[in-house]
Amino acid sequence: GKELTDMVLRLCKDKDLSTEMGQNCLDIIRENRGATQRNTQELRQLFEKHHIIP
Repeated sequence: GKELTDMVLRLCKDKDLSTEMGQNCLDIIRENRGATQRNTQELRQLFEKHHIIP
């Protein structure tokens, strides 16, 4: 919608803002890398503890 269009235009005009937002996105991706594997391991341990899986 209009909000997305406005933000895209703002990012195209403001290099500092687009750089900052891009860096923030990369930081979030790096912080969450491996999250699926960690969550899977936690669930496996929980299931084993409660004898849901062998």
